[in-house]
Amino acid sequence: MDAVDGLLGRDCVLHLYMSSCMPPGESNYSERIHVDNPRFIPGYLEGIGCIVALDDFTIENGATYLLPGGHLLPNEPNTETFYNNAIRFTAKAGTALIFNARLWHAGGVNNTPNWRYALAFGFYKPHIKQRINMPLALKDVDLTGISDYVKYKLGFLATPATIEEYQEIRKRLG
Repeated sequence: MDAVDGLLGRDCVLHLYMSSCMPPGESNYSERIHVDNPRFIPGYLEGIGCIVALDDFTIENGATYLLPGGHLLPNEPNTETFYNNAIRFTAKAGTALIFNARLWHAGGVNNTPNWRYALAFGFYKPHIKQRINMPLALKDVDLTGISDYVKYKLGFLATPATIEEYQEIRKRLG
């Protein structure tokens, strides 16, 4: 979280959390050339993505394509430009890749007989609404012993109703 907070500020919030599973002999929804943040605001970092490899990422099992400098492009590059200039995220299981959510990227094709697993996270500035309402999704979870910092990251304290609540949250977060 030090890297996430260092890039976006301590008050950034978990925007999305999902698995990214690549089936044998195929790709998945990530195969299209895409960005995780549709808003292009030059010079402003609104969100970051994070891929955590649960299996080794190899060329053979569909390592993610990344376009260096692609976060500076307001529009999708054409397919030829993208693939001629992209690099691949190859890494050992347990490796995390943190990137600007405006970076153009794409999943590869898994040409192995085994599934390839990863987790994907997105963290955004606190004014961006969470893609999934984590407080509602976790309403039946006992949060005893969970720090205010973690509760904030999950969205429990991220949307104050009054200026007084906002000031109190800021105080607790430091």
